[in-house]
Amino acid sequence: MTDTVLSLLVRDPTAGGVEVFERFMPKPGGFTHAWAGDIQLSTAPWLVKGLMPALGFGFIYGAPGAGKSFYAIDMAMRLAAGLEVHERRTRKVGVIYVAAESPEGIKKRVVAALDVHGVTDPIAFAIIPEAPSLGSRDSGGNAPRGFTALVERIEVIEKEMFENFDLPLGLVIFDTLAASMVGLDENSAGDASAVTADLQAISNRFRCFAMAVHHTGVQTTDKRMRGSSAFNAGGDLTIQVARDGDGQHRLVTCQKVRDDEDGRQHAFRLDAVDLGRDAEGDPVTSAVCAFVDLPEAKTSKRPLTGAAKILLDALGYLIDHGQSVPAPQMPGLLNGPDAVLEPVLKKRVEEMSLFDSEDKPGCRRTRWFAAKAKLRDEGLLRIEGKYYILLRR
Repeated sequence: MTDTVLSLLVRDPTAGGVEVFERFMPKPGGFTHAWAGDIQLSTAPWLVKGLMPALGFGFIYGAPGAGKSFYAIDMAMRLAAGLEVHERRTRKVGVIYVAAESPEGIKKRVVAALDVHGVTDPIAFAIIPEAPSLGSRDSGGNAPRGFTALVERIEVIEKEMFENFDLPLGLVIFDTLAASMVGLDENSAGDASAVTADLQAISNRFRCFAMAVHHTGVQTTDKRMRGSSAFNAGGDLTIQVARDGDGQHRLVTCQKVRDDEDGRQHAFRLDAVDLGRDAEGDPVTSAVCAFVDLPEAKTSKRPLTGAAKILLDALGYLIDHGQSVPAPQMPGLLNGPDAVLEPVLKKRVEEMSLFDSEDKPGCRRTRWFAAKAKLRDEGLLRIEGKYYILLRR
């Protein structure tokens, strides 16, 4: 809006200023609004009640050999067959599995899952055995042919799902994320944001949920999803699959569940399945998820020591002495746990000698971050901005 228009409106609103002002104002477009008092609460659409929403994107991740692809296939098969997931209601929908890595192995696992679940009739489950180009852009900022070809193929499959099964497309899985974004840098926030933008675009275009299977970090003890934090930040669901300590079971942890409780765990083992013999007469086998009760908690875990214990004791002291604040309203925080503000906590840990007076600033930061990471890994602490939330004691 120009200064001339503003001055005209200020000088004399009756002399055409209002009309000129309105011509320069943006007209209402595709945006809507709702007054707070008029909001009507309703259940958000979902694929798995209380776990997977019908729209958005998320991740299943784990270390090599953890069983993440087996778990992803099991969940996908259950949705396509209309079976429960973790004893939760599901919506029967069409599923597309983009086997960007080891497509032949994925096909065997799908056949094994069909057999174990007793699915003999055709179901709306399709496999695309090629790698797309998520997040890539040409010099003009446009998606490459690989991505547009993927969208075109999904459109074809979506149409066939309606025609042959009378079902909508509900879930698209990319396995693995790394194989689906070749040429990009997982550690780059820009590249990661471009990939998640494509996952969201697929969700928006097909009114479905997009899920990517990903890896943990390079360290064997790393429990985080590999690459930039931008992957997890914008997602609606993050599920970790990890080997239990005995190596016999896999633990499924729902780490991030938007608008519902997170932290729930489930367990499964991988059972071998005989699929017959190949053309040379050799046996063909695969494996499937067999869900079991959670292993009993081990009592031999070492107690916390050092900086982690000091930090935990400091949190407990501040809460017990009335220096806590209400935790912010966040998904997964349903029981109103106590929180301590970071400046208050830092002052207390200094009083408890977490930091040596002769420590260099770099050593202090290292000790502080290591203590926080230990408590998070133990499921004792959650950090949301300046709030340090004690989950259990």
